[in-house]
This record gives sequence, structure tokens and C-alpha cells, in this order.
Amino acid sequence: MSKTIESTIKRTWIGAGVSRVPIDLLTMEETLQAILDRPQSGWGYVVTPNLHHLDLVRRDPSMAELYEEATLSLPDGWPVAWLASRVARERVQRVAGSDLFDRLLASEGRGRPLAIIGGVPGDGMRRLVSVTGANGWRTIVEPAPREELVDEGRRTALMARVTAAADGGIVVIGVGAPRQEILARDMSRFGGEGMILCLGMSINFSTGDVHRAPVPVRTVGLEWAFRALQEPTRLGPRYLGDAMALVPLALQNKRGGA
Repeated sequence: MSKTIESTIKRTWIGAGVSRVPIDLLTMEETLQAILDRPQSGWGYVVTPNLHHLDLVRRDPSMAELYEEATLSLPDGWPVAWLASRVARERVQRVAGSDLFDRLLASEGRGRPLAIIGGVPGDGMRRLVSVTGANGWRTIVEPAPREELVDEGRRTALMARVTAAADGGIVVIGVGAPRQEILARDMSRFGGEGMILCLGMSINFSTGDVHRAPVPVRTVGLEWAFRALQEPTRLGPRYLGDAMALVPLALQNKRGGA
């Protein structure tokens, strides 16, 4: 964890095969404050692991470094919060990336830059930029299509451009795991300072390009089912694999220690 974040933040670890994934025990309010009020000292980055992320680490232990090096690692999904609660022997609150992004958009920008990497160009993104502008954010949008992210030269140019434009502010990345976590880690090594948040589909939820599950569905932990019905071909097999991974993860992370 970065030394620029208050040392009082408590952290636990979830076992994922031969590796471990850190989870910071923060409320939503504490998380937002830590991001907005972080003392400026280089770039920090925030990851929001869900069950799919844990399974990726379980299958590829080298990926654990992306989460270990993060300034903050937040339990995005209910299963992750539950596993962390078992290990920590206390209730760990879920800090959903989509809720965090909404809170960030509604916060006071005070003239700081807010760079958004990902999302769909169009009316929804224009509305989002209008909202952030009204709240005092100076918003920069980088759609970052796949071809820009896989071409090394264009990817490097993107990182240099964003870190220069967003210096002193916040960058939000929503290009899917693990690509966004790798991008955030690499961007954090560029000059400048601020926070980089890996928030997945949050951008598309906030622009309205993808509909988020209704609050009652989220409350009972069935947001994944709602999303699977939206994109059954893409998400059905993924969620099935994630569900199968929960059993060995639960056995590994017994109450009281991973």
C-alpha cells in the first residue's frame, strides 16, 4: 500500500491459489475521502477486485502483483466482501466500483482534471461530461478503442497524453480486466501525480449505454444475474466459471485466515 495513504487503513488478504489478493477495509465514504484527499506524491492506483478477478489470479499467479502494488484494493463484489469477512473475522463492506464512480461524479472537482479512459462516445458521454463540468471537474475523454490498447506505440502515447492532461487530478479506466489494471500500473510509473481508478463497466453504467440492475436486485446480490440476461453469450460462460471458482476459494479462505 502506498505510504501516502493513511497508515490507519486496515488490510486483509484473500488467498487465490498460490497467491493472495489484498483487500482494504474501508467504507464508501472513507474510500472517497482517501481518493479525493490523497496527498499528491506521484500516481497511485485503485483496483476493485470481484470474483472474476480472484479467479484470474488463481489461474495466473503473476497477476497478483497488479493488486499488491495498488494503492487501494476494494471489494467490488459481494463474494469478495464475504471472503474477506471470513478471513478478517469482521464484516467487510462492499465498495462497488459503480457506486464509487457515481459518488465521484457528484463530488466537487474544484477545477481539477478528470480523465475518462473507455466508454462509448455519444450522447451519454456528453451528458456525463456536462454533469462533471457543472460540479467543477475539467473532464478529458479518451475512448481508447482496442486497437489503441494493443498497439504498443499508441498505448504509450495514450498513457503519456493522459498523465500529462490529468496531472493533479483523477483518471478513471473502464476497459476490462486485466487490461485496465495493467494499464493503471504502467501509467502510475509516468511523471505527474494523482489517482487512477480501475472501474470496469462503471463508465457505461453512468452514461446509460448499459443499464445497471435495479437497486432491489443489487441489494439481494443478484446484479450478476441481471447482467447475464443482458449479455448471455459473453457473460454466461464467464459467470459460470466464476461460480465454480467460488467453491475452492471459500475452502481456501476459511474463517480466521487464508
